[in-house]
Amino acid sequence: MPPVKGEEWKHVVIVDEKAAGQAKVKCVYCSKIFVGGAARIRNHLIGGVLSDISKCSEVPDGLVKILKDEVNQKEDVARKKRRNDELDAATRGPTAIPIGDKSTATGGGTGLSQTTVPGLFAAQKGGKEAADRAIARFFYAAGIPFNVAENRYFKEAIKAVAACGPSYCPPGRKVLGTTMIDKELADVKRKTEAMMKICTSQGVTLVSDGWTSVQNRPIINFLMVSSEGAMFLSAIDTSGKEKNAQYIAEMLEVQIEKIGKEKVVQVVMDSAASCVAAGKLVMKKFPSIICSPCTAHCLDLLLEDIGRLQWVGAVIVQGHEVVKFLTNHQQALAYYRSHASLELLKPGDTRFATQFIMLQRLQQCKDELQETVVQKEYKVWVNKPKYREAGSRVSAVILSTAFWENVAQVVRLCIPIVEVLRLADGQAPCTGKIYWRMFQVHKSVAEADYLPAQSKANLADLVMKRWTMLHTDLHAAGFVVDPEFQNFLQHENEEVMNGFHAMVERVFPGDVQLQVKAIEQHSSYRSGTKPSPIFFDVLYYFLLTVVSNHFVLQLTARS
Repeated sequence: MPPVKGEEWKHVVIVDEKAAGQAKVKCVYCSKIFVGGAARIRNHLIGGVLSDISKCSEVPDGLVKILKDEVNQKEDVARKKRRNDELDAATRGPTAIPIGDKSTATGGGTGLSQTTVPGLFAAQKGGKEAADRAIARFFYAAGIPFNVAENRYFKEAIKAVAACGPSYCPPGRKVLGTTMIDKELADVKRKTEAMMKICTSQGVTLVSDGWTSVQNRPIINFLMVSSEGAMFLSAIDTSGKEKNAQYIAEMLEVQIEKIGKEKVVQVVMDSAASCVAAGKLVMKKFPSIICSPCTAHCLDLLLEDIGRLQWVGAVIVQGHEVVKFLTNHQQALAYYRSHASLELLKPGDTRFATQFIMLQRLQQCKDELQETVVQKEYKVWVNKPKYREAGSRVSAVILSTAFWENVAQVVRLCIPIVEVLRLADGQAPCTGKIYWRMFQVHKSVAEADYLPAQSKANLADLVMKRWTMLHTDLHAAGFVVDPEFQNFLQHENEEVMNGFHAMVERVFPGDVQLQVKAIEQHSSYRSGTKPSPIFFDVLYYFLLTVVSNHFVLQLTARS
């Protein structure tokens, strides 16, 4: 798994990934370009021991304080870890301390020795090896996934047990299901209330989605998303209710009032007709809130539309037949694995994008698949009456030049869409980036010279249909203020600027002075002249929030 980049990377734009072995980056505040990693970025933003990198003169004071606090916190954690390691080393086993001889520290002295209490207990019970085996045996016997060992709560529990000593007796099932769960629930409520106060200071997005429980009950979930992460608000059992626009809008209004209508930036829901109609009712009652369909859902619908095209659907059916035949027969799979290092991927039930990921993996394993079906042992096995009919079709598909040409076309066509889908599924702020990436998707379809003119026209219509479903003024405003696109010519695009101006008017209805102030601030920023310092705070908050562009505009205008 690739390393996760720290918070400092949110304040630079990567210009070149591999310049001099490190990334070449551009500061979003002063536009300085330099080569370096996390340490050099931090030194540029807050100043430090590196003398060859100058401190940014435009970085907001609030950001400097936050980053310094993060550095100090990491240093505190490192110090505590060193102390714990030293304590562990001192108490890991029997520690010889000569009785009555104080010269031990200088290496002298002999005689009888005593052990520390933890060391004595470890020696009697077999030490660390016995403890590790007991924990491992618990994992194996209970069927617990091994990644639970990395869970911080598991580690905290082990430390707490060690601190109690050998006399500790764990709680029983009754205590776990009553007293302890009540205490934990109260603690979680306290933490979520504190988190809500922090989150709502930057603006939040209300997210709603429906699902069916194992008891076949229709449930609607509500979550609050901000720069601090996602927080569960409530789940409502809608059994026996007609989930029309009015009902959904009423439930959303309850959650909005619970958070605070002035703190909610956006509401994200499914793109079903009732949800779209409910969104219009919510925006009518709360003019400052934007209701948007789920980006990932709209993109998955686009891929589903493409999959319904006759020539694309035929390729998917053939690819699925190949994967199903090989993975459902152990002998065939064994022959394939003797040639390949990559496993074949089965498509999922809920995401149509997995159909195209399946085709991409088939394309990667083309040579290994063809080697498998021409193998003498495979031919003998597949010629058995039980497998002959299906096996002959699969072999013909794998050896077909036309099939692989069609697979290459479908993969080349859909990979840009899948990449946007992955961007939307991530945790990084991407509202403005979605606008630009969808433009690139439409451009890639228009430039697909490997497709007939009629096919390109049909595909372009499908892309525009789903982009029309997804697009909001918030996407346009995000594209305008995203530092990644600072030097783009958004002011020449009528649709983009209309969306940006519409968002300004939505946030400041009737206040022309503040509207003009917001637009002037953006013009200064785009032209490269030095705007008000508050505008750099605007960029900072935009980078930290997922979709809170309302908050960006509010900070801009108030400067």
